[in-house]
This record gives sequence, C-alpha cells and structure tokens, in this order.
Amino acid sequence: MRYQRSKPKENRNVGRAVEAEEILTVTMLAHYLRCHPSTVYRLLKNKKIPAFRIGSDWRFQKSVIENWLKKATIDLAAS
Repeated sequence: MRYQRSKPKENRNVGRAVEAEEILTVTMLAHYLRCHPSTVYRLLKNKKIPAFRIGSDWRFQKSVIENWLKKATIDLAAS
C-alpha cells in the first residue's frame, strides 16, 4: 500500500496580529529586577506591583512591569 504525501499545512500563525507576551514567574522577575524573591512577594502582599494569578502561582507580564518601572522612576524623579 502506497501513501500519498499530503500538502504541507499552511502556517497557522500567519495573519495573527497579537504577539505572545513574555510572562514571568516570581523567580524570573526577581532575577530581572535583581532582587530577592521575598522582595517580590512583599510587593505583591502590599499590592505595589501589577500581577495576576494562575492557580496559586503569581505571574507578571514583562511589558506591564516595564511600564510600572518607568512610572515609578518618573514619580521618584518628580518628587
């Protein structure tokens, strides 16, 4: 029995305008911010950092964190 080759599938991602956001864990964010993970947890506890939960784990969008850092830097410079 001979099998015929199927046509190659088209790239399913072509035409999608939304790019995947980089999502960080607490450990990854601590490394990115060059601080200890307990510092990140303290910021979370005091609701000082933008984040969301997946189950019991915290996650962070890198673009949102970068905007948060810029805003914090501007606020400190204005004081």
